Amino acid sequence: MSKELRNVSYILADPTCSGSGMVDRLDQFVNTDEDETQQAERLAKLSSFQKQIVLHAMSFPSAQHISYSTCSIHAEEDEDVVTAVLEQSPDWELVKALPQWHRRGLSSYACGESCVRVLPEDGTSGFFLAHFRRCSSSMKPSSSASLSGASSDTAPVTSHRHSSTPSTAKPPKVAPAKPSQPASPTPAFKPTKRPSSSASSSDASAKKRRKKVRLPVTS
Repeated sequence: MSKELRNVSYILADPTCSGSGMVDRLDQFVNTDEDETQQAERLAKLSSFQKQIVLHAMSFPSAQHISYSTCSIHAEEDEDVVTAVLEQSPDWELVKALPQWHRRGLSSYACGESCVRVLPEDGTSGFFLAHFRRCSSSMKPSSSASLSGASSDTAPVTSHRHSSTPSTAKPPKVAPAKPSQPASPTPAFKPTKRPSSSASSSDASAKKRRKKVRLPVTS
């Protein structure tokens, strides 16, 4: 299911029906020779299809309200569908639709008072309406988040480990490294020359010679 469909919260389910409430329908294109058995089989197939449509709408994770409507006056497509869907969906309840409208659903059904029926004598074509709402106790946390523009299942998780639960630990702060300064060049080592033993002895003898004083020669 795409991200857009996961965030849908209101659904209008108006599936294919028998159209028995349509006053101006073209009856010349409808098989009016259908006997009761054939009609019952056709209504059973339509009813099964309508249940699947509503149940599929209820499978949307963020769906909170579903409006179910038909242009049929047959209970098989109206109150029967609502009753069957509620029995299979404990997380959903029925809300009284259009409470100001005078004509309600069939009183022989527990859901009748919450539904709306319109007949041709009301000045329009016949149709049926029911309003489903997800129970507050079963509302998923992601629904409110999706309405505010943030979805929990799309939140990025920064982790290099494959884990079913995202890690909440924050990575340690690391101070930026200072640019390294070039080390001052080490001065080249220059050994001090020591005078050789021969040179030192020659210097010493020279000094002695300079200290000698010549005595005058007497005859």
